[in-house]
Amino acid sequence: MEPVTLALLLLAGLGTVSLLTWTAVRSWLTRKRAVQADLIRTALEDGSVNVVVIGLRDDGAEAARRTWHTKQLDPDLAATFGYRDQVRVTV
Repeated sequence: MEPVTLALLLLAGLGTVSLLTWTAVRSWLTRKRAVQADLIRTALEDGSVNVVVIGLRDDGAEAARRTWHTKQLDPDLAATFGYRDQVRVTV
């Protein structure tokens, strides 16, 4: 794992992350053994973003759930959402 990704993962549990990466989200989902995930983006009035990630198992049951509060999404994660605020992805 890249040092920057590791640092972001560590900061994710401490409050606001300055930049949330698709690599960090995917890594977390992999550790939780999710095969798919629902990602939900909510823009806040202060310009920051909440991203809720719900990892799903093969049978569709929830494997894990996490919320990140971030100031910015990296280009890959932003592209994953596109213009939508909720997407389902394969891990």
